Amino acid sequence: STSPEAGGAAEVLPSLENVRKNDLVVWLKMNRQQQNLYMSFLQTESVFRALNNTGSALAALSVLKKICDHTDLITNNAANQISTQIKVPSSGDDDSAAGGRDEDQSCKIDFLLQLLPELHSKGHRTLVFSQSRQMLDRVQKAVEGLELAFCRIDGSISSIERRQEEVDRFKRNDEIPVF
Repeated sequence: STSPEAGGAAEVLPSLENVRKNDLVVWLKMNRQQQNLYMSFLQTESVFRALNNTGSALAALSVLKKICDHTDLITNNAANQISTQIKVPSSGDDDSAAGGRDEDQSCKIDFLLQLLPELHSKGHRTLVFSQSRQMLDRVQKAVEGLELAFCRIDGSISSIERRQEEVDRFKRNDEIPVF
């Protein structure tokens, strides 16, 4: 279609007639480590204060979301609150608090590690979204471990031109199965 109203010039929009898109929504059960951390955090003073309107509910929800994504995403401060409830393994990394093996830390990464090779083997291309650059870092590590080519855009790329280059690279190259 064209839009002459957009600055006086006709703009040609791409056709999506022959493009098939499938959205896959999967409810995943947290693994045991995630469940333990989640339930322990629910018993912390932070959650108690949030429920009684004396603390930050948003901060408590943010910690719970991080636990659901990947246990390595919780901060040392959150881990210290939880450690009074259970023994939290230490990875020795100041940026993460839960430690442990990657496959024990995220049901989402575990699922991707199973799904992506299957989709790739059938010729599918996959878009992976996350609200967190830290989670995208873990997704990237998993994709690299599968030796799959990928493109990535996140909040660290502020240039519109650079973002568009990545989109165009993915669109042009069918050998890149993951964005």
